[in-house]
Amino acid sequence: MAKCAGRMRGAAGPSRVDGLLMKSWCLRYEAHSEILRNELTLWVDLLSNGSPHYASYRAMNAARMLAADKQPGVRPLACGEIITRLFARCNLVETKNDATTECANVQLLVVDRGLALMATCMR
Repeated sequence: MAKCAGRMRGAAGPSRVDGLLMKSWCLRYEAHSEILRNELTLWVDLLSNGSPHYASYRAMNAARMLAADKQPGVRPLACGEIITRLFARCNLVETKNDATTECANVQLLVVDRGLALMATCMR
């Protein structure tokens, strides 16, 4: 978790927590940061391997809907939470090597290995 949090950056979501603030919460405050990292690790484990209640899953994936003007029409965008990106990054770091080994003989069509891994194994 500390490795993933150390590279956090990005704009704030509906809760107004941006990447730098999340990074400082996870790394700067010694004992409190360690408690937070342990709790976030438990959440990543639950969301990745468990079957959480729908309400908790929906709360963790909260986003603000925005309308982007696209000619012609409107394109909906979801402005998500920084913590969701942290969870996704931690999950990808933990599962990337195992999934790459399992999907070794499948041709990967996406340049970025992380996206390729997700695209290949979701088929």
